[in-house]
Amino acid sequence: MSDISNEYPIEYQIGEEAISIFKLKLFDGFPEDELGRIAIHFINAKREGEVTPSFQISRTKHILELVKQELSRDNIERTPQNSNFYDRFMVHLSYFLDYIDRSRKDNTSLLGMEEHLEVSYPKAFEIGNRIYNVIARETEVDLFHSERIYIVLHVQRLL
Repeated sequence: MSDISNEYPIEYQIGEEAISIFKLKLFDGFPEDELGRIAIHFINAKREGEVTPSFQISRTKHILELVKQELSRDNIERTPQNSNFYDRFMVHLSYFLDYIDRSRKDNTSLLGMEEHLEVSYPKAFEIGNRIYNVIARETEVDLFHSERIYIVLHVQRLL
């Protein structure tokens, strides 16, 4: 991550401050290795003169609440034991919702895994599929099947 700190010192410093705040307000054991990932989010979000519309922020929060409700239906809540995986899932979903990109193609190399996941992790697949459907419905975007796979893998880590 030293390249990031040299090339993007402001974003890296923001990441350091974010980690301090997370540790102070959320969880003292928040992993330091998230620093680079947080900085990358700021780097990616930096666009000349572009501000994220408040309706998009509200939409993202609304969808994340619906996802949390889906997880709760199966007694999956954020706990000290799973907080790392839970928080990472929420961050990834938030980023995904903010930057749904239809200009790229589906990652077809992952599609062969879908049946394997459904058989090997039926509960995670069921929950992940519900979350996938919630996101598709709320965003009105035809999501890629590979995105379901990523969601299922995140859910499996929480079970």
